[in-house]
This record gives sequence, C-alpha cells and structure tokens, in this order.
Amino acid sequence: MRREGALALAAAALGALLIYHACGTVAPFRDAGEFAVAARFLNVPHPPGYPFYTLLAKCWIGLIPFGNIAYRLNILSALAAAGAFYVLSLWLVRFFGIPRFWAALAALCLISTRFILGLSFVSEMYTLGLLWLAVLLYLIHDAEENPRSLALAGFLFPLALGTRLDLALAAVYALPFFPSWLSRPAQRKALLCSLPMLALGSTVFLYLPVRAAAGPLVNWGDPSSLGRLINSLIRKSHGSTVDLLSAEYARGELFWPDFRHWLNVCWATFGPLALLAPLGLFALWRQKRAWPGIICWLATVPMFCYLANLPPNPHAIKILEDHFIPGLLMAMLWAAAGLSRLGEWAPAKAGVDRARFAWANGGMITVAAAVALASLAAVRARPWSLRRNFYAHDYAVNIFRSAPPDSIVVLHEDVQLFSSWEAHLNRGRRPDLRLVAQGLSASPWYQEGLRRRWGYADLAFAGKLVEPGAWEHFARANARRKLLAGFETDVASALLRRRPQGLLVRLCFDEDRDCSGALDPWPFFIFRGSYRQDAERFFFNQDLIEDYGRAALEAGGALARAGNKENGLAFFKRSLFFSPLSVQAAIHSAYYLAERSDWPDSYFWWGRSREKLETLLGLARRYRSLDRVVAPIKRDLAYVLTSLGVASEKLGEPLQRSASWHQRAADTDPYSVTARYNLAAAYWKLKNAPAARREFEAVLRLDPNHGEAKKFLALLTSGR
Repeated sequence: MRREGALALAAAALGALLIYHACGTVAPFRDAGEFAVAARFLNVPHPPGYPFYTLLAKCWIGLIPFGNIAYRLNILSALAAAGAFYVLSLWLVRFFGIPRFWAALAALCLISTRFILGLSFVSEMYTLGLLWLAVLLYLIHDAEENPRSLALAGFLFPLALGTRLDLALAAVYALPFFPSWLSRPAQRKALLCSLPMLALGSTVFLYLPVRAAAGPLVNWGDPSSLGRLINSLIRKSHGSTVDLLSAEYARGELFWPDFRHWLNVCWATFGPLALLAPLGLFALWRQKRAWPGIICWLATVPMFCYLANLPPNPHAIKILEDHFIPGLLMAMLWAAAGLSRLGEWAPAKAGVDRARFAWANGGMITVAAAVALASLAAVRARPWSLRRNFYAHDYAVNIFRSAPPDSIVVLHEDVQLFSSWEAHLNRGRRPDLRLVAQGLSASPWYQEGLRRRWGYADLAFAGKLVEPGAWEHFARANARRKLLAGFETDVASALLRRRPQGLLVRLCFDEDRDCSGALDPWPFFIFRGSYRQDAERFFFNQDLIEDYGRAALEAGGALARAGNKENGLAFFKRSLFFSPLSVQAAIHSAYYLAERSDWPDSYFWWGRSREKLETLLGLARRYRSLDRVVAPIKRDLAYVLTSLGVASEKLGEPLQRSASWHQRAADTDPYSVTARYNLAAAYWKLKNAPAARREFEAVLRLDPNHGEAKKFLALLTSGR
C-alpha cells in the first residue's frame, strides 16, 4: 500500500500541475470547440462519433459548478493524464517488478512530453484514451492472477473504443495471452463471461443512432441508419483513412519519413532513456514477456505509419503525433525495464549491497526522487502551458467584431469554425449571425439541422459552397443578409467581389450598392499573445495567426488599389509581422514601391520576396509536397527573380547582373514568358545577338502571338 500511496500522491501533484497550466477557455486545437459544444448539447460529433467521450463530457460538466464548459473539459483532460501516469506507474511496478522511481520516471517522461502535454490542457479525448489504454493493459496482466479482470476488461473495451476508436489497434497487446487463458479453466470461464460484458459495453455505440434520430444541434453524418452508422465508424468520408491527404500519395510512399519522425518523437519524449529501450526489451525477452509489447508496437507504429502515409508537413505531423501514443507507451515499458536492469547491474558491479544501501538511505532517496520528479514535471510543462493562451477565444471575438449585424459568416477550417461555434452556441455571442460551415454546406443533415435546430429557417442553400455557381446562388438567395467568409475559405467565384472587413471578407456582386462595412474593425481587435507565427510553439495557434496575416494583406491590397498606398504599405508590413513568410505581402510592397519609382526600396523588397520564396520552396521539398503545391511557388519565384532584374537595371547596375536575374528566373520556371522575354531583352541590350535570338524564339514557342518578340526577332533577322 505504501507503494501505491506514493504513486497516488505523485499523480495528485501532477494533476494539480496540469490543471494549473490548462487552458482557461476554448483551446486552440482542432476539435476542442466542437467537443465543448457537443458536451453541452449532446451532439453527434464528427466521425467516428466518440459516443462515450460525449456522454462522459456531458456528465462531467454537470459535476463542476465553476468555469466555462471548455475549461471544465480541459480539467477532465488534465486529470485523465494524471490518472494515466498513476495507472502506468502501477502497471510497471506490479507486473514487471520495476522499482517505483524508475517506473514513475519513465511514465512521467511520457506524460510530460510536449505531445501529451499539448493534449492535457484541451477539451479533446486523447488523454482520456491514454488512460483507457493504461487501464486495459493493467487488466490484461491482472487477469493472470485474477480471472474476473477479463470480464471487466470486456466491458470496458467498447467504452474505450467509444473514446478513441483507434485503440482497437492497441488491442493486439492481448493476443499472446490468449493461449494461457484458454488453457486454464478459471481464465477460460472468465473469457466466456467477458463476451456478454463486451456486448453490454458495446451498447454505448447505440448513442449515435438514438441521438441522431432525435435531431441534435449537430448531427454529423446522421448515423440514424445502420449504413450511415457504419460509414461514420469507418470514417468513409475520409476514405477510411486518418486524413484525406494520404490518398494523394502511393501506398507506403511516405512510410520511412513517418517512421523516422516516430523515432524523433521517441527521443524527444525519453531523451537518453530511449537508449535503454533495447536493453529493456532484451531483459523482457529473456523473461518471456516481450511478445505483447512487440506485437502492439508493430501494429501501432510501423503498420500505422504505413497506413497513415502522411507527408511530413506540420499539419500532417500533428495528426501522426496524436496517434503515436500506444507506440510511445511500449517504448516507455522498454525504457523502464532497461533502467531497472541497469539499476540491478550497476551496484553489483560496484560491489554495493543494493538492499542495505536502499534501507540505510531510503528517506533521503525518497525525498531526492520526489524533488527530481517534481522538477522534471514543472520544467517540461511550463513551455507548453496554455494557462494564458487566448488565441482561439480571441479569434472568435475578432471574427464577431468583423461581422455586421444580421450577416452570414461562412468558415471552413476546423479551429476557426469550431471556436466560433463554441462562442456562438455555448457563450451566446452574436445570436444575430448565421454561421455556416463550408465543408458541410451540401449535407442534407446539416441543412436540416440549421433550419430546425439552429433557427436558420430563412437560410437557402443551393449545394456545397465549392463550385462558383453554388456560391453565386447562395449569395442571391440570401441577398437580404450580408455575406462574409473567413480567409481560410475558398470562394471560387469570379462574379463575387471581395471586400476585406477585418478577419472576414465581404462577398458581393458589382451591382450591390453597399459592399463595405460601416466601421473598420481592426482598432477593436483583441491581441493577447505575441502574434508572430514564427515565434509560436503550437501549430494551431500558428494557423490562426496566419489568418491575421492574410487579413492584413488583403486590407493592404484594397487600400493600395483605392489609391491609399501609404496605408496599404503599412498593412503589408503588418501582414509580415504576423506571418514573416508572407510572400505576397513582400511582393505587393515591392510592386507598389516600384510603381512610384522608389527603386532602392523596391529592390530591397524584391530581394526579401526571393528569400521567402526560396525558404518556402525548401520547406515544400522537405515536406514532400505535391507538384500542385510546388508549381505556384516556382512561378512566383520566377516572377520575383525577373522583377529583381528589372529593378537592378533601373538602379543602374551592370546589364550582366540584370541578365543573370532573368536567367535564374527562366531556369526556375522554363514556361515563364515574362522571364524569357526579359532575358532576351537583356541580351539585346548587351548586343549578344545569338543569345537574344535564342530567347526570342523560346518566347514565341511559348506564346506564338507575342508581338514584341516577333518585332525584335524580325530586326535580328534583317541584321539591324
């Protein structure tokens, strides 16, 4: 009991620390806002539906009388992480004979790494899934001595799947135990008893069709029929994959980049302790207890990396890392076993009696161990604290301050949409608005829900807001309300004009008389944080900051086109403050400076644009980006390089230098007519007739109707 009491005390201290650092409002993560709304209204969240987490969240927010709903769920995540630490430590101590300190150290390394910490402060299901996995592993081993644990595990397993369906992969940990259970009468009987318990636990999934039939506020996929329920559980809308992006690559094409990233994550989690994992695996192998962990690791790391097949860009990496938890848990077991083996071997080599040493110095060692563990937890938690993180909360506030009264706001990306949902539905902000999800706009269940549950009975839909015709019909059918969209929303219509309005753009037709807001919302925005994309640790915060950069860019462009170029340039610089890699802001700055013949400053900004584009091109290659992503970057880089050539000439630099910029532009994008023509013109001025002829001919191959190229080629042919 002393052993369990010490670990329970450590878990309580860890829980208090995590609650201290938890986000005080909706967190800047993908689905946090959606789950905060689901907890209040008992919705059907996005596939696979998460029925148990939704029901537990509803009960949990009723137990805590303080804080907003999102904060209460953040506390649940923090306590689940602390509970996982306790169960995992106890699992290592009881079933693998690992000393308490080594067990607690290995478990704490797992819980306090940034991959778990970032999930311990938010209203999502990941840390609860980790706790479920720890409990199931404990019961699997406990069933060797206590057969009744099998029946309990059978009941809890479906509840765990109702929290995170991907825990089914981790269930392979139990496979090596089945021969032993089937060979012993008590365990065999318990195994049979676990089947009805499994069926009983599986009834949690009935929540999805039952609640869907009742018509909740959000009824994602409407799993009220068997077919739609199955489609939801297998994520058919995502092609039964982790993310639709994986379908763009050949099967297994990105296995090695993903697997290498898992190794990096493992090192970031355990540090030098990861080097002891092979020793621990060897020790478990000799004890004939290695197979469960090996099978589980193979299923949740190599096989998962092969099936996930995601490129190593920041968004995909975040998805991968959230699913690496079972594999990291196995690495934790091996690192702890390695530490234990090293702890037995080192004193023996030094000729020290371990038992006598521990007895004589037990109090001192306990205090030192407690201080070491507490320090490790505090130091690792602080950089990833969300205690003062208000990005998602303030983003929703600023969205609402950008929207005129009684308007329609169309949003697309998860964080932007769900954060606005949470503010609109849970906190009652801007009840006059109509919030529309672009990606769901064509779904019958979504349209019906908006009319019947959201109070949007006067809203008319024509289909998914992706095609130009759908956008135009939507704007005309709802012309009595102003239509706005977020900067992450793709408005694919040439007829709809864009007018920047804070964090939104107003969409209207040319014939609309009123196509602007009555007030500039920028002075009324809330900015709590650094708001520099390159200085922000959390990917989803970076995503929100990028929207501010886009908004400033579009505002600057509108001002510059209206003749107010000074204020336009100021907004371009503001865009670059938010997003230092905002290439378009640098290009626009260079362009408008060139328009007023400020060639020194224009040349400077063309150079900055080149640096940013070359950085982006390097990142695109590193992230294994698709050709459709790389091609526009190359086209922009060619445009910038040839503009550098023009600015160089205007500054009076040698023509050879100007020609070298144009040559680099042509090499970057061989299909750029502008780059080829400017290169040909540079050779003409340098009186290099053969090179000029070659480039003018190249221009005409790309554009047979290029009048200037024809004229100069005729002059070259006539020898003039």
